[in-house]
Amino acid sequence: MLAHLRELRKIGFTVSSGDEKKPRQLIWSAVPGGVRLGAYSRTEDYAVEADSWLKVQLIAQAQIFQDWVTLADNWPEDWRSAAEMYNGLLHMSADDLEELARDLRELMDKWHDRRSRPVPDTRPVYVSAHAVPYPHDYTE
Repeated sequence: MLAHLRELRKIGFTVSSGDEKKPRQLIWSAVPGGVRLGAYSRTEDYAVEADSWLKVQLIAQAQIFQDWVTLADNWPEDWRSAAEMYNGLLHMSADDLEELARDLRELMDKWHDRRSRPVPDTRPVYVSAHAVPYPHDYTE
């Protein structure tokens, strides 16, 4: 397990904290912010673990949104009306996708820098952004 976590750290998917000299006591977590999906080669030994990690992350993200749909009525109207879900199918080149991904990272980093810690009158807000080619539309 430790070897897999270290491999995921090499490609920027995980971070550890604690004393590196005591590897069993390290605390591992997903990187704050996001990951570059092209950061690893699917031919490497760790590709299966990296793919599994990504799928677990996506399942967890979907669960958060499903929980919101279930529990939204428990929240005040101003919070319900402020919540947003946006998706769309765009026609882009690889360069366009790279630019969009860069813009999304910059936007998310800006908000993360401003609001990563609790302050009075705030609540945790889960934000998720994905930009990938539509997987069923590829032909050579």
